[in-house]
Amino acid sequence: MMLPLPIVLDPAGNVYVTGSSSGIGTELDHATVKYLQTPEPKGVTPMITFGTTPTPTYLGGNFTVSAATTNTDSSALSYRAVGGRCVVVDTSAGTLSPTGAGICRVEASSTATVNFLATSAQQLVTITKAVATITLADLNQIYTGSLLSPTATTQPPGLEVDWINEGRIYSGMSFVTATVNDPNYQGTATGTFFVEKAMAMVTLSNLT
Repeated sequence: MMLPLPIVLDPAGNVYVTGSSSGIGTELDHATVKYLQTPEPKGVTPMITFGTTPTPTYLGGNFTVSAATTNTDSSALSYRAVGGRCVVVDTSAGTLSPTGAGICRVEASSTATVNFLATSAQQLVTITKAVATITLADLNQIYTGSLLSPTATTQPPGLEVDWINEGRIYSGMSFVTATVNDPNYQGTATGTFFVEKAMAMVTLSNLT
């Protein structure tokens, strides 16, 4: 004989139905069936494919990524920056802005539709350094017996500069190279550094 028991509904909305049976000379048996309130998702996972990777430059303006989906219900995609040196400007157009030189990780995602599941894909974009200018000065000096070096100024101002063949003590000529050392800027300048001989005073004696 079947003995129905109360139906139980948990806070998540899941339904539990329990039944039992009994017979002469047998033990009482119980069985519980759980019915999920939310059905398992059904549909096909679409593919999202990015187009050609853009090549933006820091301070060079916004850049745009583009992607396509195999979801035939809807071609709409949403873009966001998920890491690196960029921020999103337009989520639907895929427009982003560099915040520095380096790697920008962009994600394109689609929402679930009648026949397709939600999914996403990512693309890495390399943002190149902005160009800085270097102006060399003091390339002609006179021997003093101490180490002499040219100077350099940068635009934008205040960038660190690394030198090759920077200084000379003795008279002569050397080729110098100054290179910007900065995470967001790049630039190089070359020049010829001259150290001229100093004038020596000669005093004559015993002339008469």
